[in-house]
Formats: sequence, structure tokens, C-alpha cells
Amino acid sequence: MTSQHFIPETPEQISPEWLNSVLAGSDLLGNNRVLAVSRRVLGDGEGFVGDILRLTLTLDDADGSERTLVAKLPKLANRAVGELLGAYERESMFFETLLPTLPVQTPRLYHGDF
Repeated sequence: MTSQHFIPETPEQISPEWLNSVLAGSDLLGNNRVLAVSRRVLGDGEGFVGDILRLTLTLDDADGSERTLVAKLPKLANRAVGELLGAYERESMFFETLLPTLPVQTPRLYHGDF
């Protein structure tokens, strides 16, 4: 999936504004907006072509609830290799085309871009 959205390259660039723009209308947010996001690196140094983050979103709903999701970003040091191998495109296409056909429980894609 490609879009006109900015693609964050660092964890700090995953802002509430960016999340609101790419997740608007999703069942993750409903009619709510993201007020704040905290980020925690998962498996530091484990991903070859990407960084993996756990995001905790604070929403503007009445009870101040939180939503948690995982984000994967291109690893800047290895981005050229990932692009050359088509790694980002293949992973995104997996979620778009194969995921609905799998008989096992898999993570849900809320936004993908490359």
C-alpha cells in the first residue's frame, strides 16, 4: 500500500499528529484522537532492516483509555539493502494479500506504507 503520508524514519517522528492522520476512521481509534504516544524499542538490535517499537497511545475519550500497537520502521543504516531486496514491499503485501487467507491468528495491519 502506498500513500501520500509522511513515513517516519525515527521513533520520535511517530507523533500523535501522524498517528491521527494514518489511523483516522480505524476501529482502533473509533471517533477518538491520539493525545500522546509513548514508544519502547522491542528487541533492540534484533531487526536487520527495521526497528520494532511498542507504541502506547493515550486517547481523548472520556475515560482516557490507552491502545497499544507495534510499529516497524526502516532501519536507517540498512534501508538501502531493505529497499534493494524489496523487504518493505514484500512485508506490506503479505498483510494486504496473504493475511486474509491464513488459517492462523496473525497481527492486524492498521497502516502500511513503503
